[in-house]
Amino acid sequence: MSIDPKQLVKYVVWLAGQFDAAVTETRLIKYLYLIDLYHARIKQGETLTGWPWAFVDFGPYCKEAYDAMEQAVKLNLIEENYYDSKYEDRDKFRLLSIEKDEQDEEPPIAKDLHIYIISQLQQIIRQYGDDTARLLDSVYYDTEPMRYALPKQQLDFSIAKMPEILPTIKMKKISPETLKKGTGIMDKLKKKFRDAAKDSLKRNKLRLKCGLYDDAYNRALEYLDEEDLETGLKGVAKLEL
Repeated sequence: MSIDPKQLVKYVVWLAGQFDAAVTETRLIKYLYLIDLYHARIKQGETLTGWPWAFVDFGPYCKEAYDAMEQAVKLNLIEENYYDSKYEDRDKFRLLSIEKDEQDEEPPIAKDLHIYIISQLQQIIRQYGDDTARLLDSVYYDTEPMRYALPKQQLDFSIAKMPEILPTIKMKKISPETLKKGTGIMDKLKKKFRDAAKDSLKRNKLRLKCGLYDDAYNRALEYLDEEDLETGLKGVAKLEL
């Protein structure tokens, strides 16, 4: 499938804007990598762009992605704005965006992208749109080509595959008779502990006066130590007194 990389860049920047997520150079390049990954998952390892992604420094990178970004800026497909950096090793950094009069119109290239690619990219932007560190971690640790790559090595997209969907666990239905029995047991337990609490409260007044532990205190300990009631049910019960 032939696709215009510059238009792909524009689409990514536009999509991020729909979620009010700022787009830096680093984030954009990682989004482009993810698009190739998502395409490879559904196309037996074939990427959308055909770019030679490699493990460079802290993640996937290729010059072609950077060049596509620069060309999109040069052709005014996207805007660039420079801001003062808070880091001493550089003076400025730039953010990429779409012109205001184009923000409400989805770029035409969207119709050429598989719905899986779009939905996954939306999810990533929603999760990490303004958190570069977490985005880099996700790309580094959670994408198949990066898991087995060595520094400076070209990434292998043939190992890309759809994440395994865990089977749905069906819970066994409880019969009305069992529910009724369980409710009765819980009512008995509530009454038992409520009565014990009332009895203990009454006798505590006497204990405070005489300074001695009476039989109510010992009975409370017995309640804690005694065996479970024979109910015929198994599980964990939560009491609300």
